[in-house]
Amino acid sequence: MIKLIHYSFFLLSFLFLSSCASSKQKENSEIKPKAKKSKIVNSNKHEINFYQNKHVKKWIEYFTVKDKERFQRFIDKGDYYKELIQTQLEEDELPFLLYYLPLIESGFNHRAHSHAGAVGPWQFIRGTGRRYGLSVNSYIDERRDPILSTEAATKYLTDLYNVFHSWELAIAAYNCGEIRVLRAIMRGKTRDFWTLVDKKLLPRETRNYVPKFLAAAYIGENLEKFGFRVPESQSYPDVELYEVPGGTQLKYLAKNLNLSEDELNKINPSLKYKKTPFWLKSYSLWLPPDQSAKLAVLLPKLKKNINQRQIANTSRFYKVRRDDNLLNIARRNKISLNKLKRINNIRGSRIYPGQKLVLRSKGYKKVAGKKFYFVKKNDHLSKIARRYHLSVRYLKKLNGLHSNQIYIGQKIDVSDGVKVFKYKVRRGDNLHKISRLYNTSTYRIKRKNALRNSKIFVGQILKI
Repeated sequence: MIKLIHYSFFLLSFLFLSSCASSKQKENSEIKPKAKKSKIVNSNKHEINFYQNKHVKKWIEYFTVKDKERFQRFIDKGDYYKELIQTQLEEDELPFLLYYLPLIESGFNHRAHSHAGAVGPWQFIRGTGRRYGLSVNSYIDERRDPILSTEAATKYLTDLYNVFHSWELAIAAYNCGEIRVLRAIMRGKTRDFWTLVDKKLLPRETRNYVPKFLAAAYIGENLEKFGFRVPESQSYPDVELYEVPGGTQLKYLAKNLNLSEDELNKINPSLKYKKTPFWLKSYSLWLPPDQSAKLAVLLPKLKKNINQRQIANTSRFYKVRRDDNLLNIARRNKISLNKLKRINNIRGSRIYPGQKLVLRSKGYKKVAGKKFYFVKKNDHLSKIARRYHLSVRYLKKLNGLHSNQIYIGQKIDVSDGVKVFKYKVRRGDNLHKISRLYNTSTYRIKRKNALRNSKIFVGQILKI
C-alpha cells in the first residue's frame, strides 16, 4: 500500500501541472507531415510525435550503425509479444508506439533485472509493481508476466499522461519518477521536454531515455528504410486463467494434461520455482484454452491432502457498491469502459450492488489468420488500402466504417480474402444504416442472424 504522502504529492503535482499554461512543442523539431488526403481525427492522447533533432538523430545513428545487430535481435524477440502489447495499448486507448518502450527497457526480456531492482519486460520496481496490482513475493513475481505487466504498464502510463499531458514528459517520468520530472518543471518554469533537456534539469539517463525511445520507435516503424530485416510473423499463444491448488508443480500439471512442460513454463514466467505458492488455497495459472474438462478430472488429485488457508486476490475483482456505475468503476481502476464491459461480458450498462466485476483479463486470445495495422499520423484509408493491395470499399466493410474518417492509433483489420464480414453494432446504428454499408438488404441481415425483428443492441455482432 502506497503511503498517503505519496498520493498527496502526486495530487499536488496534478493540480500544479493542470494550472500551468501549456507550452507549445518545438515546431521546427518535428518531422514535417505531407499534405493530408482524407479526414483523420487527431487526438494528442493517441499520438506520439516523432522528432528529428540532434538528440534523436544521435540514437538513430547509434541503433542503425554501432548497435545494429543487437537492435535486430530485440526487434525479432519483440515480434512474439507485439500483437499482445499493441492490442492491450489499443484497448486502453494509448498510442501503439509505446510498444517500443520495453525494447528500450529490457529488450523484451522477462528475466531482465536492473541494478535498481527493476524486473521484467517493463522494468517495474517492486513498489510501483505492487501499486498497479502485480504480486511480488518469494514465490511469484508478476512483473515477469507479459500479460499482467503490460496491463500494469498501461495503467501507469495512463496516470502519467493524465498528470503531464505530454508523452515526452510521461515517458521521462516512467524512467526517473514523476516527482523528479515535476521538480524539473518547477525549476525550469516550462513543460517543454526539450527545453528541460537543454537546461539539464533532468537526470542524464532520462535526457537520453526519451530520445532513445523515439529513435527506436521511428526505426521500428521503418525497418526496411534503415536496412533491418522485417521479422517473420509470430504471436503469443492463446491462454486462459485457470484456478489450481497451491503447491501445484507445473511439471506434474503438464504431464497429466498432456501439455508441453517448456510451453507451460514459458507462459507462466512469474512462478520462480515452477510451482504455485504453497500457502494459497488456489492460484490462477495461464493454460491453453479448453482445459476445463481435463482440469475438472485432475483437480481432486491436486487437492488431495491440501488444507491451506485462502488469501483472496482482491486486485482481480471489484464488488459493486450502491451508486456505482461502470464509467466510475473503470476510471477508478484505470481501465477503459469498453474493456471493463468486454471482460465481464456486459452488453448494456446495468450493474447491481454486490455484483462481482473482474478487473483483469481472464485470458489472451490472438486472432488467427488476421492482420492488423495501427493508424499513424498522415494516414488515410486509400493509403492503407494501397499498402495492403486492398480496395477502400473492402476495407470499410471489413472494419465496419461508414465514412473515411479514421484516428491515430486506430486498429485497422487488413486481412485479405474475408468473405463473411462481422459488424459490431454501435450507438445510433440501425439495420437500414448497416445494410447500406454492405450493399445488402435488412431482410438478408435479419435472416443471416436469425433476427425476429429489427431490434439490435450496442455491442451485438452481426454476420453480413
